[in-house]
Amino acid sequence: MGRKKGSFFWIGMFALLLAGGAWGIYATITEVREVRSTLAREILLEEYVEDRGQTSLPQIVHITMPQQGRVLPISLREGDTVRKGDVLARLEDVDLQDALREAHSIVKAMASTVLSSQAQVKASKARRDYLKWLAEAREGLYAKKAISEQLFREAKTDYLESAMDTEGSEALSYAYAALNSTSKLLPIFINRSLKRTVIESPIEGSVLRRYVWNAKMLQPGEPLLDLGNLEEMEVTAPLLTEEAVRVSPGDPVQIFGETIGGSPLQGQVLRIKPQGYTKLSSLGVEQQRVDVIIGFNEGELQRLREEGGRTLGLEYRVRVRITTTSKEKALCIPRTALFRGPRESWGVFVIREGRAEEVEVTPGMQNPEWVEIREGLSSGDEVLLAPEESIQPGLRVRGIREQI
Repeated sequence: MGRKKGSFFWIGMFALLLAGGAWGIYATITEVREVRSTLAREILLEEYVEDRGQTSLPQIVHITMPQQGRVLPISLREGDTVRKGDVLARLEDVDLQDALREAHSIVKAMASTVLSSQAQVKASKARRDYLKWLAEAREGLYAKKAISEQLFREAKTDYLESAMDTEGSEALSYAYAALNSTSKLLPIFINRSLKRTVIESPIEGSVLRRYVWNAKMLQPGEPLLDLGNLEEMEVTAPLLTEEAVRVSPGDPVQIFGETIGGSPLQGQVLRIKPQGYTKLSSLGVEQQRVDVIIGFNEGELQRLREEGGRTLGLEYRVRVRITTTSKEKALCIPRTALFRGPRESWGVFVIREGRAEEVEVTPGMQNPEWVEIREGLSSGDEVLLAPEESIQPGLRVRGIREQI
């Protein structure tokens, strides 16, 4: 009797295990797994390069000391606007004013000296001409034996001496005339230096930086102010050279970031500098980069001021997104749906009749969010987002569709 009870026990346990295994197999076969999915659809696809940038100006005017002197205190401050021709700074000009008056006195004195020398030349010529006539007259009388040889020779000697004096007077007069011409340059040079004591703005813009506050003795070339026109604002973006080769002048650009606010500003690539440079990344990795210059579209800076209440300054940090290629109607899926297949081909999982089906696809254009599918899918196909390794072909799935 005890043996029968033991047999029934083991038979019951075996049946229970068999039933549990059968139920597990059935549950596995009939299990429906929930997965994240979305639909392949046609959208405007843009390939772009995105990176940091900072605002810049095409020209910064450096106002420096034009000559040695003492600059007077500069009242302009950073941010002040200036017009072309506005006085930016003044140099002390007392010494130059004194020098100008002295120069005018020198010019006047030299003019009188020239007149005096010219009168001297005129008198010398008159005396020379008289002595020439006298020598010629005595020569005739000497030939007739009317006068002695001594009188004839004295007249001739006086004439020759007067001719030499006349040449000396003329040479001295020419020298005075040359000095007079040179002296007339003194007021010109001093006036030129006086004009440099008043430093005017060559552009219309704003004061970016001030180097001098109080009166100070400075040498030529020392900095006073930096000026720039903020209406000519640009953006300089240091792109990786391998990305910059995809960029061309005229490519549309979105300029955004915390500095800009909610609505991006529109611009376009103006030029790409021809020379790259090496820069260390934040992780200490050497990167080869090149500066790409981006201009704002007309009215965008004004729109930022009016709608966003913001004004950009120089060297403000922004982000740029440069569109290099676009396609109006591209069949796209999120990049996370794409994976490498066993033959190094690209594939996706598609939900068909409640099961996951692996499909080989041919990708085309792409950006960090979307990838174009040229072959393998149709519009409306439901694909799995970021499929896990446990997803196998034929697995029963139910897609939880997400709008992306």
